[in-house]
Amino acid sequence: MKNVTISMDEDTLRWVRVEAAKAGKSVSRWVGAQMRNLNVEQAEKAAASARIEAFLDDFPGLPLSENGKITIDRDEMYEHLFRRYDDPALSPGQGPSGEGAALQGVAEPSQDDESFDP
Repeated sequence: MKNVTISMDEDTLRWVRVEAAKAGKSVSRWVGAQMRNLNVEQAEKAAASARIEAFLDDFPGLPLSENGKITIDRDEMYEHLFRRYDDPALSPGQGPSGEGAALQGVAEPSQDDESFDP
């Protein structure tokens, strides 16, 4: 392991000493661990960016962004959900399925209930 001398202002040094004490480490070991964590975090971010770039290279026609800005708006993104019942194959007015029929009258009295007085 190599030794490094660093300089910092008194307020920062006070904070570093407190954080090192909370972690149960010396200032040197705490600073080393923080630098190691920063290095790992940056490497993970770079790897994630590389994976995203590779994905986008595999699908060159995918219109996710233009000049770094998202070009699809909320309505376009969810349009397939709003329009899913517009399919002519779906027949309107069908009653509840067998499962729904079993639940009819559970939340409110059924029509056949004689004690029901609206």
